[in-house]
Amino acid sequence: MGVVKIPEFRKLINFGKTSYVISLPKGWIKKNNLKKGDTVVLKRNSEGLIILPKISKKKERLEVQIKADGKSLEELRREIIANYIDGYNTIRIIGEHVGNISGRIKRNVLNKLMGIEIIEEGSKKLILKDFIDPEQMDVLELIRKADIMVRELFIDVKDFFKKPKVSIDNLYARDDEINRITYFVSRIIKYKLEISDSEFSPMQFLIIWQIMSDIERIGDEVKRLGKYLKKLESEGEIKMRIKSIYSEVEKLYLDVMRALFLKNRKLALKLAPKKTTLITKLKKLSEKAHQVLWAQNIIEKMKNIVLLTNNIGRMVSHLILTNEQ
Repeated sequence: MGVVKIPEFRKLINFGKTSYVISLPKGWIKKNNLKKGDTVVLKRNSEGLIILPKISKKKERLEVQIKADGKSLEELRREIIANYIDGYNTIRIIGEHVGNISGRIKRNVLNKLMGIEIIEEGSKKLILKDFIDPEQMDVLELIRKADIMVRELFIDVKDFFKKPKVSIDNLYARDDEINRITYFVSRIIKYKLEISDSEFSPMQFLIIWQIMSDIERIGDEVKRLGKYLKKLESEGEIKMRIKSIYSEVEKLYLDVMRALFLKNRKLALKLAPKKTTLITKLKKLSEKAHQVLWAQNIIEKMKNIVLLTNNIGRMVSHLILTNEQ
């Protein structure tokens, strides 16, 4: 049987007109190397108040080594990105033929990672270093940047309803930037979860990560929608109907993101029924357009965007609620 921990009780002591104090267990003070004058962190949650020792020093940033021999570029890509997200400050890639693939690593991997630079390059090694201090990063501001990219994607795709002036390459470039921000947000959240004085609770960070993940997926769907729209072989009623619903889908996304940045839970809840309305419209359009080439692909992408946007709305509501508790 495990050891049963007996809860400790402390009496509240009146301290001035607006505060109360409690004494902290001496064993806990010693265990966390605290002394008189040190700061502790108070975190509220749904069950009460948590007291944590404040970590004033920066979390140690580590170095990792990746052996490239016998690995494909895709395997190296996954390993580099995984270590980047995991918070490694320096990534050393070594192998007999690293010099032969360094160009492809730069194009296919490093261009997708924010803050990473090459500090040393040779025939048998490639050393990467991150120069961004994660403590200075605001995850909500990064989400705002990703949101701007998605908004630009929505605008670019509108151009495909007429003779497009925007190329498909523009859509892919914006989507790549959203992916870069997503990897970076994952890295920052992991770092901040490991220090006790972060601005958000673990639950709030989980919600923020889910919002970022959904924004990234919306970017993917809008990009693919544009690709199918360019191929659409219809200039009549079906195309006009697609355009009309597309505008409604875009507006729903913009309104949900406005609820996030304004921290407006009422607005997020008010927008929830729009999912059912739009899904119904898309279902009816699908029945009408079943013989129009590429129309079903476009409708499916709009449906996915609606579902992902609705999920962001739910996450916004949860995030604001946990912040109020």
